[in-house]
Amino acid sequence: MKSKFVALITTIIYFILASCTNSTQNNQTTQENDSLVKKQPVIQSVNCGVIEKDYSMGGDKDFVEMNRLLDVDSIDVIELYWRQTKSYNDRFLDCSVKYEKKDSALTIWAKEGDEELKINKIISKEKLKEFVNINFGKTHWKDIEAFLDGKIQKEETETKTEPTIGKIRIVSKSSNPYQISINGEIIGTMVGYETYDHQVSPGYYHIKAVQTTGYVFKPTINNRDVQIKDGQMITITIGYKDK
Repeated sequence: MKSKFVALITTIIYFILASCTNSTQNNQTTQENDSLVKKQPVIQSVNCGVIEKDYSMGGDKDFVEMNRLLDVDSIDVIELYWRQTKSYNDRFLDCSVKYEKKDSALTIWAKEGDEELKINKIISKEKLKEFVNINFGKTHWKDIEAFLDGKIQKEETETKTEPTIGKIRIVSKSSNPYQISINGEIIGTMVGYETYDHQVSPGYYHIKAVQTTGYVFKPTINNRDVQIKDGQMITITIGYKDK
């Protein structure tokens, strides 16, 4: 009986020691794994704006898309790919444009048959926007070098200013009312000795004043022709018989 009790106690002590040893080994393995995880480099994600076409973007679509994606702050890298068919020989022209905003790095690549073009430039986002907005459809990506050298510039558009409004002042010298028309359009009737100002754009005008009452046989009619320049005011008089 005593020997059986001693054997039982010995077995219990063995399992306790074995359990402690396994726990210590597991803790060491966990610490080693944690150490390995911490040593792994952290890879930062990059948001890309990618447009890929199996056919020609056509005209200025590649420039339009680049201009649009440059304004999207959440996009770090812009990549455009397209394939254009040369109609005269049915050969493909493969093109790609890549712009990395953080490094201001622009890479242009094109290949047609055995001919290959590759351009690498450092250009700010603002300068790149200026290039793609020069004249949509009139420049090509290969022109970027000439642009950076100052050989290609945006065409200055002619600024059109609105004409300054002029004025026709009509002064009646008669006590009778007169109907007034300008370029055939009746604008109203002036009472006796009235002064009337009519605003007009620069140009030529024909003024006609017809007496409406106070005549015996026929009304007095006055015809006046004037030219109004920017901001100019011209005074004419009516209400008497013209010589």
